[in-house]
Amino acid sequence: MENIIYYIFLFILVISIRFFKLKNIYKDEFNKKWSEVFFSSLEIVYTASGVVIALLLNVSKAWIAPVVIVYLVIVIFSALLEMSNENFNNKTKTGLHIGIIIIVVAATIITYDEVIPKVDINGKPTPVNIKNNIALKQYTIIIPYFDYSLIRHVGNKKLKNTPLTFQTNIITENKNAVYNLALEKIRKEKLLSPLFPDNSLNQIQILQEQIIIIETKKLKECLAF
Repeated sequence: MENIIYYIFLFILVISIRFFKLKNIYKDEFNKKWSEVFFSSLEIVYTASGVVIALLLNVSKAWIAPVVIVYLVIVIFSALLEMSNENFNNKTKTGLHIGIIIIVVAATIITYDEVIPKVDINGKPTPVNIKNNIALKQYTIIIPYFDYSLIRHVGNKKLKNTPLTFQTNIITENKNAVYNLALEKIRKEKLLSPLFPDNSLNQIQILQEQIIIIETKKLKECLAF
């Protein structure tokens, strides 16, 4: 936002300088020629060169050529418009200049608002393609399970009366996703394994109907990409 304001200020400054310059030149005739204040599209386009550089640094390589071509076309057209005296009447020239100025100002706002990544207070870029803000929550999931590798040590009867439990925290916006995210976490990090592993047997049985999920913390709104 600060960059947009900075460039808008520069554009206003360019037009203001031309205003006072023409007022000083024409003096009493300024009321008849005030529209020439807007014959400053070339200066505005040059002032926006910093926007183009910033844009080129932040778009994919596929877009570099189109951005450069569009900028050069606007520069050349503005230069020709600046030099043309007889080809266009004053109203037409004023309209074309204003049209170019509007395009440049709009492109600046869109560039800094939608294309160029915003930066934090440390100057580090943060992603721009934000779909929406989602309030994430932290859930604690308690998963009861049987470890059949303990049968030979504690006996089948005692094992079935004393299930073990596994507990972990999951951060998500949807409570219904907690169980699947927990299973994925268990598989990736190998968090749930038999005490006495035997590769020939399926020694872990999760008691899915006894799983407990508790919301333990509501986090601040986080950016979802």
